Amino acid sequence: MKTYLMTRGTARANDYQFIGDEPADRWWAPVADQVLMEEAELIVAGRDGRLCFLLSGVPSARRDVIGTEVRYTVVVEDVAADLDVARKLLTAGLTDAGRARFGELLDKSFGGTVVDEILGGAARADVPELVGAALRELPGTPAPADGDDGPRSWAGPWEKPDALDTFRRRVERLAAGGDGYAFTTHLLSTLKGAEAANAAVPDDVAVLLVDGTVDRVTELGKAGPGPGPGPGPAPDRRVTLVVGGLVMAAGALIWVLWWIARRLF
Repeated sequence: MKTYLMTRGTARANDYQFIGDEPADRWWAPVADQVLMEEAELIVAGRDGRLCFLLSGVPSARRDVIGTEVRYTVVVEDVAADLDVARKLLTAGLTDAGRARFGELLDKSFGGTVVDEILGGAARADVPELVGAALRELPGTPAPADGDDGPRSWAGPWEKPDALDTFRRRVERLAAGGDGYAFTTHLLSTLKGAEAANAAVPDDVAVLLVDGTVDRVTELGKAGPGPGPGPGPAPDRRVTLVVGGLVMAAGALIWVLWWIARRLF
């Protein structure tokens, strides 16, 4: 399991950045445009047997120089081997209380002036170990209730328990080796927006709209194959003109013959 932490210091120059190592693979990029990282979002990805989490908007007690609340973004990769950690992260990402508790635990190691000292080079910290310690202190979470994990791709309301349970089961399937994305979004609010997001991502998606108009788990359809071949190239204009001219000439010849016949007979 690999862990990474993004936050900011007090000074304006110490803006949001990863403390220590950065993830080598921005695996969340395919859905990054569909969420608001400044808000409390959760992105889960399953791909090639890997399970990865991103939690943004984890609150800290720290404040920046103008008094704005500082937040954490936590990235945890290769979680599939530890389902207990995956469930803890899922609860922390889906509930306000779980996210607040995670922030409190992170503040134990990164509170006060520690982040400023790390960013300024005055202190060093084993960030993965400290984030891992906070993860281990999160309360355990039971497996979700039995049921299915919805259609291949779907959108649902974040505030409805049925949708939350379906989302949890989708993450369990990703943990078991399934491919796709499951994420919350403060950016999308309509089924049309969710459909557009689904079309932009090649994998299956499960989307929880935090403030949306969708009232139940609703299937999203992937775009089908492109249109088939057209009726073929348009006929050559020169051929059309020649044929048209012959028809007109034939019509004129018939009229002349009819006129001559009337005169003679």
